[in-house]
Parts: sequence; structure tokens; C-alpha cells
Amino acid sequence: MKTAPAAHAPFECNDFPSWVPAVLVKELRQGLHTKGFFAIVILFHAVMVVAMTTTVIALPGATAAARAAAADTSNTFFWTLLAVMLLLVLPARALVGLRAEVDSRTLDLLVLTHLSAWRIVLGKWASLVAQGFLLLVSMLPYGFVRYFAGSVDLADDAFRCGLLLSACGLLTAAALWCSGLPRMAAIPIVILIGYGTGMPAFRSAAGAVAYAGPLSFAADSPGLAVFDGLLLLFFFLLGAVRRIAAPAENYAFFSRLLALPAFLPVPIYALLGKAELARYQFGFATCILIVVAAMEIASVRLPMGIHWRTWAKRGGPGRLLAPLFQPGWQSAFAFALLTGLAVCALVWWGGLYSPGERVSFLRLALLVAGGLAFPAALRAYLARKGENPGTVYGLAIGGLGLIAAVTSVFSNAPLMPRWWLEVASTLPVSSFWMEFTRGTPGNAVVIAQCAIAIVSLALACWYTRSYWSDLAALNAKERA
Repeated sequence: MKTAPAAHAPFECNDFPSWVPAVLVKELRQGLHTKGFFAIVILFHAVMVVAMTTTVIALPGATAAARAAAADTSNTFFWTLLAVMLLLVLPARALVGLRAEVDSRTLDLLVLTHLSAWRIVLGKWASLVAQGFLLLVSMLPYGFVRYFAGSVDLADDAFRCGLLLSACGLLTAAALWCSGLPRMAAIPIVILIGYGTGMPAFRSAAGAVAYAGPLSFAADSPGLAVFDGLLLLFFFLLGAVRRIAAPAENYAFFSRLLALPAFLPVPIYALLGKAELARYQFGFATCILIVVAAMEIASVRLPMGIHWRTWAKRGGPGRLLAPLFQPGWQSAFAFALLTGLAVCALVWWGGLYSPGERVSFLRLALLVAGGLAFPAALRAYLARKGENPGTVYGLAIGGLGLIAAVTSVFSNAPLMPRWWLEVASTLPVSSFWMEFTRGTPGNAVVIAQCAIAIVSLALACWYTRSYWSDLAALNAKERA
């Protein structure tokens, strides 16, 4: 008599790879086995060993002044090397993160495994940050050499390590976002982000200042610094997700509302009597809003039926808000106008600025709106003529900004004509940047600036008519 085969116990996997996301395991295995990671570890350890050995040899029999000089030298070298490793080398490796997947055509294979764009991007980012943490921990034993020189402050060391690791995570997320952008657009963005985010952390870690850079006001409030850092981190990661997401996925809602939470601390600090922090946060949030608006208006995506159905399922409120959160520069332009009017109202009735500052802010807001609208109107005009408008928006903003930069640098040169300064001060986009370098121009130039901005806004609104007709057709089709 045959007996039934014994039932096998279900397979259980309790090792480390089963505890963490699959993309993180894949990226960690690949990253830790690459020649680049081994080269970084060996190079930095070799340099650190030579530097610290030199310091230890010089300490015996040295005078107090010599020991103090050796302590300063070892401190500066130690933190500078860590800053270079975490703020330059690791983010540079992330610049090829998404680009390598796209060029090798392995991104489609990852999508076929039912991994969402968010899980792919978060896995790559977490892997690079984990590698940075491993490198940081491996370098910490060299800090004991500084103990013999009498220059160890545990609280200050912990703060600097946290600052370096936080900046590394932020710059890595920014590099991942830039890796999915075209190279011509990624290069200036990398330079701006590296200078604005990495340089303050580098200077602080190297001991140049206690806290440097554009976040100096946030140093008075660590909570505000963490809040703004998390907001920027989400902004960069969301940008990377959008570069690899399927066209049917609509991330316009999260992208356009991303800057609004940055305004939340403004009334809180105003009520607490911290006017400087409130003004700083308001400026920071306004800059984020401008960047988000420019990126959304530069988008060339078009709305699809699935995008509208997602909002139509929510009933009347969803159909009412749907036009503001559909793909397309026309919808982004309308959203930017509404949020811009709300920001101007907050400036006028918020009580943070004097009457003269309010008028100047409103004029700058008009110049910003005109600078965002002019390239969009130019691109729409070329599209109607049958031209390819893919890069018109970026080239227009970059070219006009370059005109303002060159004019500002050579404004005091003997060969610079006066009429060209006035022309550069009235051109869209260029007029906004000229304000920060040349100050407020004469009345005639101000009138010309406002007139050109209003005409640009009117043209951009005129070219959005067909878009709203298409959305109305989508709505009618969905109702039918």
C-alpha cells in the first residue's frame, strides 16, 4: 500500500535581503561590488592613513603651539576629506543612476517586475545613502588620532556628521533627478544645486563657519531646517520619479502643490514674533513656487482620458479642480497665476513687509509672471507654425538669463552702451535678474517692463484656448 507523500513545509526566507526592498538589495549588491566603490574606499583610506600618521609622528616632544597647530591641521584635513567624499564623490555617482538604466534599456525590465517608479527611485537613493553611511563609519576611527592632539568635541562631531550625511542624501536625490534630465538642462542645474546646498555644508564641516549659506536663518530653528530639507528631498525624488514614470501616471497634483506646504511656517513664526524667520521662509517658499511653476510650464505632456477620469470619479469637486491638475503647460500656467495671486495677497495683507516693499514685490511678481509666460507663448506660436518646440522654453529662459548675466558683469565697462542696459532691463526674464544686480531702473524702463510682462501674459492666455476646449471635450465624453 502506497502512502501519500509528506507535505513540504512552505519555503521561508528570513535572511537580510528579505527584510528590505528588492531594489535596495539589487543596488547595494551592484554598488558595493563596483570598481568605483572599491577605488573610493582604498583611495580615501590611504590618504587618511598618511595624513594621520604624519600627525602622530609630529606630536611627541612638540610645544603647545605646535600641538595646537597640528590639531587644527588634522581637524581641517579630516573633515574636508569627509566632505569631499560625501558631498562630491557619492552624488557624482548618482548622476549616472537613472541614465545608466535608460541607456542600457534595463528600466523596462524593472517595470515588468511590478515595481513602481517610486520604489525604483527610492531604492537607488537609499542604496547610495547607505554606501555613504558605510564610508562615513569606516572613516570615524581616524578621528581618534585627533583625541591625542586634544581636539575632540563629541557634540560638534555628531552635528557635523549628521550635517554631512543629510547634505549627502539631499545632493544624491538632486543628482538622481538630474540624471534623468537632458544633459544640456542638467549641467546648469547641477552647478546651482551643488553651490547652493553642498557649499554651505562643506564650509561648515571644514570649520570655516558654524553654519553657512542660504539656510543661515534656519540655523536659529532646527525644526525649520529639517522641514525645508525634507521638502527639498521630496521635490528632488518626485522629479526623478516623473522622469521614468509611465505617461498614464499623472504626478501634476503632487508637483504643483509641493511648494504650498513651505508657506505653512510663515504665519506660525509671524505670530511668535520671529519676523526674520517668517520673511526667510516666505522667500524660500516663493523661490520653490517659481521653480515648480517653471518646470511645470516647460512640460510638453498632454492630458489623457485616464487623467481626467481619475478626477471625474470624485464628483463635482473633482471636475472643478481637475483643470488645474492636468498635464500640460496651459494647466500649469493657470495654476501658477492663481497661486501667484494668492502669494501677492499674502504679501499685501500679511503685515511682513512695509508699504514700499509691497509695491516692489508686486512689480517683481509681475516680472516673474511675464518671464514665465513669454517662453510659453513663443513655444505655442512656433508649434502652430509647424516647428518643433521641444526645447524652446528652456533655451528662451536660459538665453535671456545669460543676457542678463553678461550685461551685469560688463555693465561698468567703457564699451557698454547705455541703451543696451535699458534694453536688457526690459526684456522678459532678463528684466527680473537685472533687478538684483542693477537695482530699480528709471520710470520709463519700469513702465516698459510692466507693459511687456502684461502683453506676454495676454499672449500666453490666448494660446491656451484650444487646451481648454480639449478638456471640455474630455469632460463631455466622460459624462456620455
